[in-house]
Amino acid sequence: MFVVADDEIAILEEAADDKPIKIKIRPRWSKCYWAGKPCLVVNCEQGALGPSGQGAVLEVYDAMGMFQNIQLIMVVGICGYMKKGTPETVFVSKTIISGFVAIKDGKLENRSVAVSTTLSQNRKWPSSLEPPVKNVTFVSWPTLVKDKNFKAQLCTTFPDASAYEMEACGVIAACKRRNKKSTAVVIVKAPCDDMLPTETDGGAAGAGAGAGAGAGGAGAGASAAGASAAERRAGRRDAAKTLTANLLQRREFKDAVCAFLERRTNSNQVAAPAPKRQRTRDSPSNEAPPAHGRGYGCVGQVFQAPVQEVHQNFS
Repeated sequence: MFVVADDEIAILEEAADDKPIKIKIRPRWSKCYWAGKPCLVVNCEQGALGPSGQGAVLEVYDAMGMFQNIQLIMVVGICGYMKKGTPETVFVSKTIISGFVAIKDGKLENRSVAVSTTLSQNRKWPSSLEPPVKNVTFVSWPTLVKDKNFKAQLCTTFPDASAYEMEACGVIAACKRRNKKSTAVVIVKAPCDDMLPTETDGGAAGAGAGAGAGAGGAGAGASAAGASAAERRAGRRDAAKTLTANLLQRREFKDAVCAFLERRTNSNQVAAPAPKRQRTRDSPSNEAPPAHGRGYGCVGQVFQAPVQEVHQNFS
């Protein structure tokens, strides 16, 4: 399954083997082929919740209730960079810091769950891969962060994180709600801007109004500067979308994802519990039952971390 926000659906339209076709049962869902495999595309509103409630958590929850055999969910699009600058590379999640972090006494209190994905955790991508790929830690926050003080707190609370996005936490919440511990979640996004606080954060509207109220020449200058800034921002977003689409089309990346899914399938087959044997008069009464680990059958053998918190640590 691919999960992509409204204004980033063009990435899948460019990267898929064929153009996604709408599914009648849900206007936001479509189907396509990618790397020769059938895929469901869930187009959600921006963020985990979305402005009108059609965010990632609801759309993915409904999709996983209807399609039972989803093995991998890739959240694709663009993201924010939590360091200085905007590197021309595509980030793949090695760890996702997901959850609704509590705010106590005006400060962030980290109650998140760190989720690992072995698709990229121990992988060294070839240096010849274009665009370049980097495995990073993502912070997934359910809404857009605009306030400069909140940005600073977010970067300070998670100093090891490199990227920020808004949909994966909703996807992970939907998986946990559906008890889909065997579904992996991977973020594939290119940065379009950095998250470092600036003087204009949280005050752009006020500054624009003040400039408009000034002299005609000053107002026109401020308007031109604002338009130029908006154009630059749009240009960075388009460039990041192109980077993500280009990576999804690369054979090396497709092969890596297919190999990951094959390893998962083989692990599940190896870890499948043996069928119950019929008790006979000659069978020993003290025969120990097969060990399935933590009471979750084959899932308990595949997962190395506590399954109630982390639902995609595959060996």
